[in-house]
Amino acid sequence: MAAAEFFDIRVLRGSRTRIVLDNGKLEEISQAPFQGAAVRALSGGAWGFVTTDAVDDLGQEIESARNMARKIDRQEDFRLAPAMPGKSLDLPAKKDPKDLSLEEKVALLREIEDAAKVAGVSSTQAVYMESDLALSYQNSEGLDLESRMTRMGFYVTAVAQRNGIYQTDGEGRSGVGGLEVLERHDPVALAREVGKTAVALLDAAVPKGGSYPVILDQELAGVFVHEAVGHATEADIVLEGDSCLEGKLGERIGSELVTVKDDPSLMQNGYYPFDDEGSLAAETVLVEKGILRSYLNSRETAARLGVRLILPDRPGIGLSAGRPSPGKRRRLYPCPSPFTEKISSLLYPILRRNVVTAKE
Repeated sequence: MAAAEFFDIRVLRGSRTRIVLDNGKLEEISQAPFQGAAVRALSGGAWGFVTTDAVDDLGQEIESARNMARKIDRQEDFRLAPAMPGKSLDLPAKKDPKDLSLEEKVALLREIEDAAKVAGVSSTQAVYMESDLALSYQNSEGLDLESRMTRMGFYVTAVAQRNGIYQTDGEGRSGVGGLEVLERHDPVALAREVGKTAVALLDAAVPKGGSYPVILDQELAGVFVHEAVGHATEADIVLEGDSCLEGKLGERIGSELVTVKDDPSLMQNGYYPFDDEGSLAAETVLVEKGILRSYLNSRETAARLGVRLILPDRPGIGLSAGRPSPGKRRRLYPCPSPFTEKISSLLYPILRRNVVTAKE
């Protein structure tokens, strides 16, 4: 293999379960296995990419990807930036959801949905999600990693209506682990609060039009940060000249109260032990006290930008059941900051609690 050539293989195996209840009616129940592989090859500064449902004996796919890259041939003696290699991990669920039958899972979800049906609620929906994932990663540099874990989650929504006025609330929780994830969040109590909130919003006052200070919790602030900072710090977009943050490393882009991190090593929904390039999952500080500190880099973008990628900034090409998708942010979040002014000093403070609920 030529010095500037590289290839890697990602193989994904697993199963998914999804149950949907809509106003007590079983709308969806599915349980299906899946598998697939994605193969990349780098040659002369260009990539070849192949996906397949096969997961064994992928030599032909490696050669096909390599031939694609050679035909493009940018005639670059290009090498990926080095990165800290990840570690294999087998993370068993403390309470395996496979110990419950589908009928028991439906009954559990029905209990959650029923809890949201408080007086005044006219419509409800509840969703149960479960996946068992086994991922293996290998590359031509000799890296050979495996991870296995279970992910669980649920979501519940409620719609309240009165005199032609409709209000909605919804909450969901998910994470790495088995049934203990659900028990940790008490979904029945959460569903009951969702129903109560939807009803309470029918009496919410409409704020007078104008500009006001707005207080955001981390959930909603995270959505805004995802759009305003997450996309703009993707290094491939920076290299294409389509980012408003191009060339602004080290510059102030926000208040000194604002710090934004991307951290897939947190044992929450976006967790993984290594990314799609086999690099160690670790915290990346994007914005520190209002100063732009880093972009979200792959090994390729780090090399092209001349960044020393001691720890990984972002994954390369994502893999979902053998189909490629761009790997973007993993777990992007704003960090807590002290207020410089007392909330009580605000004339008309507006609290935005999550994406679907606004309270005054």
